[in-house]
Amino acid sequence: MIALSDAGLAHLCVAATAVAPAERHRWLHRIAAQIDPSPQAQYYHRRKNGRRVLKVEVELGPLADLLVDHQFLQQWDTEDPEAVRLALQEALRVWALYS
Repeated sequence: MIALSDAGLAHLCVAATAVAPAERHRWLHRIAAQIDPSPQAQYYHRRKNGRRVLKVEVELGPLADLLVDHQFLQQWDTEDPEAVRLALQEALRVWALYS
């Protein structure tokens, strides 16, 4: 991935000179899509790989306790929604594979 710094921009400009001027527009769009894919592209790739994003409302405390009890989450991460989300994602993956 290219860092958005002066050096990264310089590398991108140098690389662009190797692409034919008529193809540069498409090339830059491909690079941009790799760096920051559009929501539509993310949706397409998830569907293609059999994945979905589900919006589920839960009470965080009991869910976090369950994830701690089953060793998917550490006790100190129970108040961190992102840590709980990742732990729940892993717990569901394991449950789906081994059930």
